[in-house]
Amino acid sequence: MNLIISTINNVDQTRNPSSFNINQMVMWNILIGLTLGIRILAYLAFHLISSPPETCKQITNLNDFYDYYIFILNMIKKKQLESFLQQVPDFEGKPNWNLEQHMTPPSFATEIIQLILNEESLENLICADFGCGTGMLTAGLLCCNVAHVFAYEFDQKVAQDTLQTLQEMHDGAFDLIITNIKHHKFPSQKVDLILMNPPFGTKEINIDTVFLLQAFQHSKGNVYSIHKSSTRQYLEKLALENKRTFKVLKEFQFPLPKKFMKYHKKDLAFTQVDFIKFGILKQKEDKQEI
Repeated sequence: MNLIISTINNVDQTRNPSSFNINQMVMWNILIGLTLGIRILAYLAFHLISSPPETCKQITNLNDFYDYYIFILNMIKKKQLESFLQQVPDFEGKPNWNLEQHMTPPSFATEIIQLILNEESLENLICADFGCGTGMLTAGLLCCNVAHVFAYEFDQKVAQDTLQTLQEMHDGAFDLIITNIKHHKFPSQKVDLILMNPPFGTKEINIDTVFLLQAFQHSKGNVYSIHKSSTRQYLEKLALENKRTFKVLKEFQFPLPKKFMKYHKKDLAFTQVDFIKFGILKQKEDKQEI
């Protein structure tokens, strides 16, 4: 049985007035951009007045100057997003060992959102988050002006907590669906993109494969997913078998707290993971002889 516990729209949505919504983030970005622009212009004006020949020699390429400006602006946006995602609370109590519940850290989520934005624009896309857990990745997607996010979670208690978190943080459109991804019957209409941090398959064998195969079927665009680096060769083969491209965007050390990993002696241990882009494998068209 699939239970949709929330449909949130941008219209008439009651929110906590103290929360930092998407519109506020946009306004902050505009203000920061204007501030940077004014400071840079003031700097140039000062040096042009004091030493025009030397300054003109230094400014030989405006494109380099623009690239630097964009770089600084993106760094500020990244810091803003990480600060915003730090509002997402961890699992309440002890995470479910059998479900491999591990929270995606805000810094990690911010980094992978930035990696996706380097690959493509998320604006106005319909997205999904399989095994959304605390809602960290869903919250990150909503910050990127996506049209809608379908978040799927098996644990009903976690889903209820995540619903409350997202309602307080966002005015974006999302559905939170309680279901088992393994047996879920998806609608015929596919989403544009899927971002997920599925179970690694250390407790339930091949559950990571199940998540991926469902994602391949349900997404008409790219699938971005986090997996243990030790499974890289297997996943690359799986991608090709399902007519998907395979690209490791970055390797990470993923933190696993002691409360999650029973056998850890340290309070915090790390496992090597890959953040992978599974694209659509384009069919090669036969060359027609003239």
